[in-house]
Amino acid sequence: ADAPMPTPGIANVRDLFIVQCYTGLAFSDLMGVDFTKAVKHGEYYVLTGERTKTGQGYYVVLLKPVMDILERHGYRLPKMSNQQYNMRLKIVADAAGIDKPVTSHYGRRTCGYLLLNNGFSIELVAKVLGHANIATTQAVYAKILNSTLDKAFAKFGILQISHRILA
Repeated sequence: ADAPMPTPGIANVRDLFIVQCYTGLAFSDLMGVDFTKAVKHGEYYVLTGERTKTGQGYYVVLLKPVMDILERHGYRLPKMSNQQYNMRLKIVADAAGIDKPVTSHYGRRTCGYLLLNNGFSIELVAKVLGHANIATTQAVYAKILNSTLDKAFAKFGILQISHRILA
């Protein structure tokens, strides 16, 4: 989010991508959502709706990075075609020094990975992403990082026990 972008338009594309990374919204949902309809729940705003593609409901908590972007854009994010968005994401990736292909769907996948690797159950991730079938979530998003396994084992003290046994 801190990498300088070459133009304000490309900065807008970066903002859209960051929103996808934190919300898991598909491109079509991102372009169709009305962020002014977010509802305050406790200390957060929550966005609910139905996915354009599947009709499945989604429930997304709008975290601070998303709220900052929404406030900067007056709760009206820029609109463009998926083709234009993906083309401009390549410029964003280059400006940020990312040497991998980046498309709109990578923002959605990033959200799934972040949630799973921070302790969200596969069922909750499926709900956030609006998947019609949890098998979709399991097949695509259930890649657990080794660091997540380390954290899980550390919670139970297994790493400390194993170090004592091996010493």
